[in-house]
Amino acid sequence: MFLGRILLGITALMPPLIPAQDLPAESNDPQLVAVRTSLAAGDVQKAERTVRQFLSSHENSADGHELLGYILFKQNDPKSSLGEYTAAGRLRPLGAPEFEVMGCDYFLLENYVLADEIGRASCRERV
Repeated sequence: MFLGRILLGITALMPPLIPAQDLPAESNDPQLVAVRTSLAAGDVQKAERTVRQFLSSHENSADGHELLGYILFKQNDPKSSLGEYTAAGRLRPLGAPEFEVMGCDYFLLENYVLADEIGRASCRERV
């Protein structure tokens, strides 16, 4: 599968798929700004602690769930990452960057059919 080879290359390199400036930014909440700052500085553990603290009092924040989904992906926890992106998707439509990470999550879980479908959805979002 061509898409599988692309995703394998992406996950092998593991650079951030979403540049810090492209992470969910709709909220100017100071805690989410701190999460983005920690991610940009490479402090993924601090970012995770901060976003989990934020979500404990803002459980309906799509931005918070998207950020946690991305953090969990970076920590190689694709199942939990997908759970957070699903929670965010229930609150608002997801965009191409989120679909890209979800496609990689499905690939890591060896669900190549869904990885391919999500990859195609990402491409449609970008057109």
